[in-house]
Amino acid sequence: MRDLAVVLGVSPKSLAGMVLAAVGLIVFIAGIRFSDGSMLLAIARGAAVDDPAFAKASSQYVWDSPLKICLLRALPARTAVIAIVFAALSLLPLLGLLAKDAAIAWAFMVAIFLTPAFRIAIQNMGLGDGVPITCMCLIAATKRTWVVGSMFFIIALWHPQQSFFMGISYLVALYCFSKEPDAPRSVATLIGLILGAAVFFTYKALLGFSYSGRAEYMAENAGLFIGNNISYAPLAFAPLGLWLLVLSTRPVRGWGLLTGWLAVLGAVSLLTTDVTRAMTLVSLPIVLVAANLVFQEQRLLDWRKYASAALVLAVIPAYSWSGVDFFLWHDLIKDLRKWGFVGDGGFIPAGF
Repeated sequence: MRDLAVVLGVSPKSLAGMVLAAVGLIVFIAGIRFSDGSMLLAIARGAAVDDPAFAKASSQYVWDSPLKICLLRALPARTAVIAIVFAALSLLPLLGLLAKDAAIAWAFMVAIFLTPAFRIAIQNMGLGDGVPITCMCLIAATKRTWVVGSMFFIIALWHPQQSFFMGISYLVALYCFSKEPDAPRSVATLIGLILGAAVFFTYKALLGFSYSGRAEYMAENAGLFIGNNISYAPLAFAPLGLWLLVLSTRPVRGWGLLTGWLAVLGAVSLLTTDVTRAMTLVSLPIVLVAANLVFQEQRLLDWRKYASAALVLAVIPAYSWSGVDFFLWHDLIKDLRKWGFVGDGGFIPAGF
Protein backbone atom coordinates (compact mmCIF):
# COMPACT_ATOMS: atom_id res chain seq x y z
CA MET A 1 0.00 0.00 0.00
CA ARG A 2 2.97 2.30 0.53
CA ASP A 3 3.82 2.37 -3.19
CA LEU A 4 0.18 2.96 -4.08
CA ALA A 5 0.08 5.88 -1.64
CA VAL A 6 2.91 7.50 -3.61
CA VAL A 7 0.98 7.07 -6.86
CA LEU A 8 -2.10 8.63 -5.26
CA GLY A 9 -0.07 11.49 -3.82
CA VAL A 10 -0.95 10.84 -0.18
CA SER A 11 0.94 9.53 2.82
CA PRO A 12 0.67 5.80 3.62
CA LYS A 13 -0.91 6.67 6.97
CA SER A 14 -3.55 8.86 5.30
CA LEU A 15 -4.31 6.19 2.71
CA ALA A 16 -4.66 3.53 5.40
CA GLY A 17 -7.06 5.77 7.30
CA MET A 18 -9.15 6.45 4.20
CA VAL A 19 -9.28 2.75 3.37
CA LEU A 20 -10.42 1.79 6.87
CA ALA A 21 -13.06 4.52 6.84
CA ALA A 22 -14.29 3.47 3.40
CA VAL A 23 -14.52 -0.21 4.33
CA GLY A 24 -16.37 0.71 7.51
CA LEU A 25 -18.79 2.89 5.54
CA ILE A 26 -19.53 0.13 3.03
CA VAL A 27 -20.10 -2.46 5.75
CA PHE A 28 -22.28 -0.07 7.77
CA ILE A 29 -24.44 0.93 4.80
CA ALA A 30 -24.61 -2.41 3.02
CA GLY A 31 -24.93 -4.71 5.99
CA ILE A 32 -23.81 -8.32 6.17
CA ARG A 33 -25.91 -11.29 5.15
CA PHE A 34 -25.14 -15.00 5.12
CA SER A 35 -26.82 -16.86 2.27
CA ASP A 36 -27.32 -20.57 1.52
CA GLY A 37 -26.50 -21.57 5.11
CA SER A 38 -28.75 -24.64 5.35
CA MET A 39 -27.59 -25.91 1.96
CA LEU A 40 -23.91 -25.50 2.80
CA LEU A 41 -24.36 -27.30 6.10
CA ALA A 42 -26.24 -30.14 4.39
CA ILE A 43 -23.42 -30.60 1.87
CA ALA A 44 -20.81 -30.59 4.64
CA ARG A 45 -22.80 -33.38 6.32
CA GLY A 46 -22.58 -35.45 3.14
CA ALA A 47 -26.09 -34.84 1.83
CA ALA A 48 -27.11 -35.33 -1.79
CA VAL A 49 -29.67 -33.39 -3.79
CA ASP A 50 -32.56 -35.40 -2.26
CA ASP A 51 -31.93 -33.76 1.12
CA PRO A 52 -34.82 -31.54 2.35
CA ALA A 53 -32.47 -28.55 2.15
CA PHE A 54 -32.69 -28.82 -1.64
CA ALA A 55 -36.43 -29.37 -1.88
CA LYS A 56 -36.78 -26.18 -3.92
CA ALA A 57 -35.29 -26.36 -7.40
CA SER A 58 -34.01 -22.82 -6.95
CA SER A 59 -31.66 -24.02 -4.19
CA GLN A 60 -29.95 -26.76 -6.19
CA TYR A 61 -27.67 -24.41 -8.13
CA VAL A 62 -25.11 -24.71 -5.33
CA TRP A 63 -24.10 -28.07 -6.83
CA ASP A 64 -22.83 -26.15 -9.86
CA SER A 65 -19.66 -25.24 -7.94
CA PRO A 66 -17.23 -28.20 -7.76
CA LEU A 67 -14.59 -26.30 -5.79
CA LYS A 68 -17.16 -25.15 -3.23
CA ILE A 69 -18.47 -28.71 -2.84
CA CYS A 70 -14.92 -30.03 -2.28
CA LEU A 71 -14.26 -27.33 0.31
CA LEU A 72 -17.48 -28.12 2.18
CA ARG A 73 -16.75 -31.85 2.18
CA ALA A 74 -13.38 -31.08 3.78
CA LEU A 75 -14.85 -28.85 6.51
CA PRO A 76 -16.34 -30.05 9.79
CA ALA A 77 -20.13 -30.04 9.52
CA ARG A 78 -20.56 -27.28 12.07
CA THR A 79 -22.46 -24.06 11.52
CA ALA A 80 -19.85 -21.81 13.08
CA VAL A 81 -16.99 -23.31 11.08
CA ILE A 82 -18.80 -22.90 7.77
CA ALA A 83 -19.86 -19.36 8.68
CA ILE A 84 -16.32 -18.34 9.62
CA VAL A 85 -14.75 -19.88 6.50
CA PHE A 86 -17.20 -18.30 4.08
CA ALA A 87 -17.04 -14.97 5.87
CA ALA A 88 -13.26 -15.10 5.46
CA LEU A 89 -13.66 -15.87 1.75
CA SER A 90 -15.96 -12.88 1.34
CA LEU A 91 -13.43 -10.63 3.06
CA LEU A 92 -10.50 -12.10 1.09
CA PRO A 93 -10.22 -9.14 -1.34
CA LEU A 94 -9.31 -6.85 1.58
CA LEU A 95 -5.96 -8.65 1.87
CA GLY A 96 -5.12 -7.46 -1.63
CA LEU A 97 -4.95 -3.89 -0.33
CA LEU A 98 -1.84 -4.92 1.65
CA ALA A 99 0.06 -6.00 -1.46
CA LYS A 100 3.49 -4.42 -1.87
CA ASP A 101 3.00 -4.26 -5.63
CA ALA A 102 1.20 -0.97 -6.31
CA ALA A 103 -0.54 -2.33 -9.43
CA ILE A 104 -2.03 -5.22 -7.47
CA ALA A 105 -3.12 -2.96 -4.61
CA TRP A 106 -4.70 -0.57 -7.13
CA ALA A 107 -6.67 -3.41 -8.78
CA PHE A 108 -8.09 -4.49 -5.42
CA MET A 109 -8.85 -0.89 -4.46
CA VAL A 110 -10.81 -0.41 -7.69
CA ALA A 111 -12.75 -3.66 -7.22
CA ILE A 112 -13.59 -2.91 -3.59
CA PHE A 113 -14.40 0.80 -3.75
CA LEU A 114 -15.25 1.59 -7.38
CA THR A 115 -17.51 -1.38 -8.12
CA PRO A 116 -20.18 -3.10 -6.00
CA ALA A 117 -17.98 -6.23 -5.81
CA PHE A 118 -17.16 -6.00 -2.12
CA ARG A 119 -20.73 -5.02 -1.28
CA ILE A 120 -22.16 -8.10 -3.00
CA ALA A 121 -19.53 -10.31 -1.36
CA ILE A 122 -20.51 -9.30 2.17
CA GLN A 123 -24.23 -9.30 1.35
CA ASN A 124 -24.07 -12.88 0.03
CA MET A 125 -21.41 -14.49 2.21
CA GLY A 126 -22.54 -18.05 1.57
CA LEU A 127 -21.70 -17.67 -2.12
CA GLY A 128 -18.02 -16.95 -1.47
CA ASP A 129 -17.80 -14.30 -4.19
CA GLY A 130 -14.56 -13.08 -2.66
CA VAL A 131 -12.83 -15.98 -4.43
CA PRO A 132 -13.53 -14.97 -8.07
CA ILE A 133 -13.14 -11.28 -7.18
CA THR A 134 -9.68 -11.93 -5.74
CA CYS A 135 -8.70 -14.11 -8.69
CA MET A 136 -9.84 -11.47 -11.17
CA CYS A 137 -7.86 -8.71 -9.44
CA LEU A 138 -4.70 -10.82 -9.65
CA ILE A 139 -5.39 -11.59 -13.32
CA ALA A 140 -5.84 -7.95 -14.25
CA ALA A 141 -2.69 -6.77 -12.47
CA THR A 142 -0.24 -9.30 -13.92
CA LYS A 143 1.25 -10.32 -17.24
CA ARG A 144 2.32 -13.74 -15.96
CA THR A 145 0.50 -16.30 -18.04
CA TRP A 146 0.59 -19.01 -15.37
CA VAL A 147 -1.21 -16.66 -12.96
CA VAL A 148 -3.85 -15.81 -15.57
CA GLY A 149 -4.44 -19.45 -16.49
CA SER A 150 -4.51 -20.79 -12.93
CA MET A 151 -6.80 -18.02 -11.66
CA PHE A 152 -9.30 -18.60 -14.48
CA PHE A 153 -9.15 -22.32 -13.71
CA ILE A 154 -10.12 -21.55 -10.10
CA ILE A 155 -12.91 -19.21 -11.21
CA ALA A 156 -14.21 -21.89 -13.58
CA LEU A 157 -14.44 -24.37 -10.71
CA TRP A 158 -16.03 -21.88 -8.30
CA HIS A 159 -18.53 -20.20 -10.64
CA PRO A 160 -18.67 -22.22 -13.89
CA GLN A 161 -21.42 -20.16 -15.54
CA GLN A 162 -19.99 -16.76 -14.67
CA SER A 163 -16.47 -17.88 -15.61
CA PHE A 164 -17.42 -18.08 -19.29
CA PHE A 165 -18.66 -14.48 -19.36
CA MET A 166 -15.77 -13.27 -17.20
CA GLY A 167 -13.31 -14.94 -19.55
CA ILE A 168 -14.83 -13.37 -22.65
CA SER A 169 -14.96 -9.99 -20.88
CA TYR A 170 -11.26 -10.30 -20.11
CA LEU A 171 -10.40 -11.17 -23.71
CA VAL A 172 -12.52 -8.29 -25.01
CA ALA A 173 -10.88 -5.91 -22.52
CA LEU A 174 -7.39 -7.10 -23.47
CA TYR A 175 -8.16 -6.36 -27.10
CA CYS A 176 -9.85 -3.01 -26.53
CA PHE A 177 -7.46 -1.58 -23.93
CA SER A 178 -4.16 -2.90 -25.36
CA LYS A 179 -2.31 -1.38 -28.28
CA GLU A 180 -1.14 -4.79 -29.45
CA PRO A 181 -2.73 -8.26 -29.23
CA ASP A 182 -1.73 -10.18 -26.12
CA ALA A 183 -1.63 -13.75 -27.39
CA PRO A 184 0.08 -15.33 -24.32
CA ARG A 185 -2.52 -14.13 -21.82
CA SER A 186 -5.36 -14.83 -24.24
CA VAL A 187 -4.18 -18.41 -24.69
CA ALA A 188 -3.70 -18.82 -20.92
CA THR A 189 -7.26 -17.61 -20.38
CA LEU A 190 -8.68 -20.15 -22.81
CA ILE A 191 -6.58 -22.98 -21.38
CA GLY A 192 -7.70 -22.19 -17.83
CA LEU A 193 -11.37 -22.05 -18.84
CA ILE A 194 -11.21 -25.20 -20.97
CA LEU A 195 -9.49 -27.20 -18.23
CA GLY A 196 -12.01 -25.89 -15.72
CA ALA A 197 -14.91 -26.88 -17.99
CA ALA A 198 -13.41 -30.35 -18.45
CA VAL A 199 -13.16 -30.83 -14.69
CA PHE A 200 -16.69 -29.47 -14.21
CA PHE A 201 -18.30 -31.87 -16.68
CA THR A 202 -16.28 -34.78 -15.25
CA TYR A 203 -17.48 -33.78 -11.78
CA LYS A 204 -21.11 -33.74 -12.95
CA ALA A 205 -20.73 -37.16 -14.56
CA LEU A 206 -19.28 -38.66 -11.38
CA LEU A 207 -21.66 -36.91 -8.97
CA GLY A 208 -24.12 -39.79 -9.00
CA PHE A 209 -27.29 -37.70 -9.24
CA SER A 210 -28.73 -34.90 -11.33
CA TYR A 211 -29.90 -31.52 -10.12
CA SER A 212 -31.63 -28.42 -11.39
CA GLY A 213 -28.90 -25.95 -12.28
CA ARG A 214 -29.10 -22.18 -12.28
CA ALA A 215 -29.72 -22.02 -16.04
CA GLU A 216 -32.70 -24.37 -15.83
CA TYR A 217 -34.23 -22.44 -12.96
CA MET A 218 -33.82 -19.10 -14.71
CA ALA A 219 -35.29 -20.46 -17.94
CA GLU A 220 -38.37 -21.74 -16.12
CA ASN A 221 -38.96 -18.61 -14.04
CA ALA A 222 -37.74 -15.75 -16.23
CA GLY A 223 -41.24 -14.35 -16.57
CA LEU A 224 -41.55 -13.91 -12.80
CA PHE A 225 -38.75 -11.42 -12.42
CA ILE A 226 -37.85 -9.96 -15.82
CA GLY A 227 -40.22 -7.00 -15.33
CA ASN A 228 -38.72 -6.01 -11.99
CA ASN A 229 -35.22 -6.53 -13.37
CA ILE A 230 -35.85 -4.03 -16.13
CA SER A 231 -37.36 -1.54 -13.68
CA TYR A 232 -34.41 -1.68 -11.32
CA ALA A 233 -31.68 -2.17 -13.95
CA PRO A 234 -30.33 1.39 -13.45
CA LEU A 235 -29.26 0.42 -9.93
CA ALA A 236 -27.27 -2.50 -11.30
CA PHE A 237 -25.80 -0.74 -14.33
CA ALA A 238 -25.04 2.67 -12.77
CA PRO A 239 -21.68 1.64 -11.19
CA LEU A 240 -20.35 0.30 -14.49
CA GLY A 241 -21.61 3.39 -16.31
CA LEU A 242 -19.90 5.67 -13.78
CA TRP A 243 -16.62 3.86 -14.28
CA LEU A 244 -16.69 3.80 -18.08
CA LEU A 245 -17.97 7.35 -18.56
CA VAL A 246 -16.16 9.22 -15.79
CA LEU A 247 -13.29 7.25 -14.26
CA SER A 248 -11.85 5.09 -17.02
CA THR A 249 -9.45 5.80 -19.84
CA ARG A 250 -10.89 5.34 -23.31
CA PRO A 251 -10.44 2.09 -25.26
CA VAL A 252 -7.53 2.07 -27.66
CA ARG A 253 -9.64 0.27 -30.26
CA GLY A 254 -12.70 -1.93 -30.64
CA TRP A 255 -15.42 0.49 -29.51
CA GLY A 256 -18.04 -1.50 -31.40
CA LEU A 257 -16.85 -4.79 -29.92
CA LEU A 258 -16.85 -3.40 -26.38
CA THR A 259 -20.28 -1.80 -26.77
CA GLY A 260 -21.75 -4.97 -28.26
CA TRP A 261 -20.35 -7.17 -25.52
CA LEU A 262 -21.61 -4.84 -22.79
CA ALA A 263 -25.07 -5.08 -24.38
CA VAL A 264 -24.82 -8.87 -24.20
CA LEU A 265 -23.77 -8.72 -20.54
CA GLY A 266 -26.64 -6.37 -19.75
CA ALA A 267 -29.17 -8.68 -21.41
CA VAL A 268 -27.77 -11.74 -19.62
CA SER A 269 -27.82 -9.92 -16.27
CA LEU A 270 -31.49 -9.07 -16.70
CA LEU A 271 -32.24 -12.79 -17.02
CA THR A 272 -30.89 -13.55 -13.55
CA THR A 273 -32.37 -13.25 -10.08
CA ASP A 274 -29.34 -11.24 -8.92
CA VAL A 275 -28.87 -8.38 -11.38
CA THR A 276 -26.30 -6.26 -9.53
CA ARG A 277 -24.23 -9.29 -8.59
CA ALA A 278 -24.32 -10.78 -12.08
CA MET A 279 -23.50 -7.51 -13.85
CA THR A 280 -20.70 -6.73 -11.41
CA LEU A 281 -18.97 -10.10 -11.72
CA VAL A 282 -19.20 -10.50 -15.49
CA SER A 283 -18.09 -6.92 -16.19
CA LEU A 284 -15.36 -6.83 -13.51
CA PRO A 285 -12.60 -7.90 -15.96
CA ILE A 286 -13.39 -4.93 -18.20
CA VAL A 287 -13.23 -2.48 -15.29
CA LEU A 288 -10.00 -3.96 -13.93
CA VAL A 289 -8.16 -4.15 -17.26
CA ALA A 290 -9.14 -0.53 -17.93
CA ALA A 291 -8.05 0.40 -14.39
CA ASN A 292 -4.67 -1.21 -15.01
CA LEU A 293 -4.26 0.94 -18.12
CA VAL A 294 -5.17 4.04 -16.10
CA PHE A 295 -2.53 3.05 -13.56
CA GLN A 296 0.12 2.57 -16.25
CA GLU A 297 -0.62 5.82 -18.06
CA GLN A 298 -0.66 8.19 -15.08
CA ARG A 299 2.19 8.92 -12.75
CA LEU A 300 -0.20 10.43 -10.21
CA LEU A 301 -3.84 9.47 -9.79
CA ASP A 302 -6.40 12.02 -8.65
CA TRP A 303 -7.44 10.41 -5.39
CA ARG A 304 -10.14 13.05 -4.83
CA LYS A 305 -11.97 12.02 -7.99
CA TYR A 306 -11.90 8.36 -7.06
CA ALA A 307 -12.83 9.03 -3.45
CA SER A 308 -15.87 11.03 -4.60
CA ALA A 309 -16.92 8.21 -6.93
CA ALA A 310 -16.44 5.64 -4.16
CA LEU A 311 -18.71 7.67 -1.88
CA VAL A 312 -21.42 7.75 -4.56
CA LEU A 313 -21.15 4.01 -5.14
CA ALA A 314 -21.26 3.29 -1.42
CA VAL A 315 -24.79 4.64 -1.18
CA ILE A 316 -26.20 3.09 -4.37
CA PRO A 317 -28.12 0.00 -3.18
CA ALA A 318 -27.77 -3.37 -4.85
CA TYR A 319 -30.70 -5.05 -6.57
CA SER A 320 -31.03 -8.79 -6.05
CA TRP A 321 -33.43 -11.66 -5.43
CA SER A 322 -34.49 -9.94 -2.21
CA GLY A 323 -35.30 -6.66 -3.95
CA VAL A 324 -33.54 -3.35 -3.44
CA ASP A 325 -31.03 -4.03 -0.68
CA PHE A 326 -30.70 -0.78 1.26
CA PHE A 327 -29.82 -2.02 4.72
CA LEU A 328 -29.37 -5.71 5.52
CA TRP A 329 -28.36 -5.85 9.17
CA HIS A 330 -31.81 -7.19 10.01
CA ASP A 331 -31.08 -10.19 7.77
CA LEU A 332 -27.90 -10.91 9.73
CA ILE A 333 -29.82 -10.83 13.01
CA LYS A 334 -32.42 -13.15 11.50
CA ASP A 335 -29.67 -15.57 10.43
CA LEU A 336 -28.07 -15.49 13.88
CA ARG A 337 -31.41 -16.30 15.48
CA LYS A 338 -32.06 -19.06 12.94
CA TRP A 339 -28.76 -20.74 13.72
CA GLY A 340 -29.03 -20.38 17.47
CA PHE A 341 -26.31 -17.79 18.05
CA VAL A 342 -28.74 -15.16 19.28
CA GLY A 343 -31.85 -15.90 21.27
CA ASP A 344 -34.08 -14.44 23.93
CA GLY A 345 -31.43 -15.22 26.51
CA GLY A 346 -28.66 -13.55 24.55
CA PHE A 347 -25.70 -15.17 22.88
CA ILE A 348 -26.02 -18.95 22.52
CA PRO A 349 -22.92 -20.71 21.20
CA ALA A 350 -24.92 -23.63 19.78
CA GLY A 351 -22.99 -23.77 16.54
CA PHE A 352 -19.61 -24.20 18.16
